Amino acid sequence: MKYSVIIPTYNEEKTIGKTLGNLLTHNAGFEIIVSDGKSTDNTKKLIRTFPVKLIESEKGRGIQMNEAAKPAKGEILIFLHADTILPPNAFEVIEENFSDENVKVATFGLMFDNTNLFLSIYSFFTRFETVFTTFGDQVIVVRKEFFDMLGGFPKRKIFEDVAFLKEARKHTKILKLKPKVVTSSRRFEKSGYIKTQLNNLKYFLLYFSGKTDEEIYERYYGE
Repeated sequence: MKYSVIIPTYNEEKTIGKTLGNLLTHNAGFEIIVSDGKSTDNTKKLIRTFPVKLIESEKGRGIQMNEAAKPAKGEILIFLHADTILPPNAFEVIEENFSDENVKVATFGLMFDNTNLFLSIYSFFTRFETVFTTFGDQVIVVRKEFFDMLGGFPKRKIFEDVAFLKEARKHTKILKLKPKVVTSSRRFEKSGYIKTQLNNLKYFLLYFSGKTDEEIYERYYGE
């Protein structure tokens, strides 16, 4: 089974080296495609020191991932955030589960690089597959033919993962893989654990209330 690991980046000089370094420790047949949204720091310079394919795209995580998926050669696409580390047995678990042709899309469980109690509780609920507990930071693993059939990620500035998984659920179940990926807690540490989660809930409610991408995006990045 062939894999394409796709990573969208924008000003990720503090995290991308660790993420790519970890990926290269995995003994599996895969390509790595990094889709950069015109970073203004040293992100692209760092990426070029690794044996990966770098493409440049308009900024926007969904747009960047769609652009990277176009030349991807893998039959399984693995959409990985720039601050997230795959578990050591990630590819073995994917291989085992996707050997079943009925499995079209899956995500991992989630844990943070911080042992804070609040984040541990947050992580616990990611083992359940619901619209409130399954997001792109848990890594989206999807068959390329299914991804193409859905038309890729919606051209949204924010919540592209929620919208994609919502559409996927209309056609199939989203499998929860047992191992956990490790993601950065930097956003929680910067703004505060409870405040960040309350803001997440607020933006989520704005999304489901029909607010436009622009409105949510401006509030999210403005705050």
